[in-house]
Amino acid sequence: MFSNKCGRCGKKVRKSHDFCPSCGTNLKSSPNDMGYGFLGKNDINDLDMKLPFGFNMLFKPLLKELQKQMFELDNELKKESKDLKKNGINHTSFSIHVKALGQKPVKLTTHEFPGIMSGNVMENKIKDSQTLVLPKISKDLIDRAKDFPRKEPGTSVRRLADKIVYELSIPGVSSLSGVNIRKLDSAFEVKAVAKKEVFNKSISINLPLNNYYLANEKLVLEFLNE
Repeated sequence: MFSNKCGRCGKKVRKSHDFCPSCGTNLKSSPNDMGYGFLGKNDINDLDMKLPFGFNMLFKPLLKELQKQMFELDNELKKESKDLKKNGINHTSFSIHVKALGQKPVKLTTHEFPGIMSGNVMENKIKDSQTLVLPKISKDLIDRAKDFPRKEPGTSVRRLADKIVYELSIPGVSSLSGVNIRKLDSAFEVKAVAKKEVFNKSISINLPLNNYYLANEKLVLEFLNE
């Protein structure tokens, strides 16, 4: 039943097959056509159109260059596919060189994404925010501050195009080691321990926290504006 082998991938094929079911190679082409990638040798010859004098001299080099680039692309995709299969990764990434007559080649490269190339910048930012490590106050500091008076910090809010920024005034807090941020169902609870007082603030917001930092005795919280 399987008396022949594909000249490209070596897989067994039936005599009745016109194309290899494994790699798609045209089994009816002559051996001289093998290895021409997406464009067979005859395909290039068929493109030899009758054009006005001078045009053939312009187009033939371009067609030959296209044939070369498609052949290189074909080999590159096969090599990368084998490497990714070894690592158990479903991945899509390749580059194409485009060259016009008398000019340097231009390289067009796709970005590398696991699986199907999809998603957007916002989704990536949300994923990053979900893995953001929130600061916690040590048990020793909590014990020392258990009798400190509580107060709510002064708060200012700025709404930008892609984020909402909260600034909490916490004088006396010089390090994030004295700050505790906790995510609730639809809010964030902030606690900051100063030298003689404790600042408590509950922020009712249901957006992902993208960044936080301490600057000039102010705790800055940046939320992604979906």
